Amino acid sequence: MRQAPARAGHDEAGPASVEVKELSQLTVIALSGVLDIDASDQLTHAAHQAAHRELPIQIDMAHAQFIDSSAMSMFVRLVAAERRFGRDLVVTGASAGVRQAFKTAGLDRILTFNDT
Repeated sequence: MRQAPARAGHDEAGPASVEVKELSQLTVIALSGVLDIDASDQLTHAAHQAAHRELPIQIDMAHAQFIDSSAMSMFVRLVAAERRFGRDLVVTGASAGVRQAFKTAGLDRILTFNDT
């Protein structure tokens, strides 16, 4: 059986992992691995869970290796949820490659990146 070719530069990337951390004043969605259409159900569930708490949301992408447009749609929904409360969606730890993907999609204009 033939294997599907690996994405360029992502042959060692792990599967997507999505973890929601419910802190007292903040909800953190920690993302890792390859965030693509295969991760969309996990991402959608995490977005609903985080938005339901009505606390500020922060996306930790320190371990995300790749993101495609299907995964980015979650960010658009979360930006809308945060703006209802007058807040920005904060993304931390995004690599240069992931940030470039957001820039290419034009999402760098609606997200707040924090590298600390």
